[in-house]
Amino acid sequence: MNLTITKKIAKQGKNLVLIIPMNLHPYLNGGDLVRVSFNKMQAVPLEEKNDQP
Repeated sequence: MNLTITKKIAKQGKNLVLIIPMNLHPYLNGGDLVRVSFNKMQAVPLEEKNDQP
């Protein structure tokens, strides 16, 4: 399966995470190996970065 999605990176503590949408869960299982490539499309403004705890 080849699929392209655009996601905003979330922050969980000191980690950055990508959340897999629920509609993709039937196609993926825990332990599956997937390829992820990153293309930064837009920078987050500095003041928004500083607002996060």
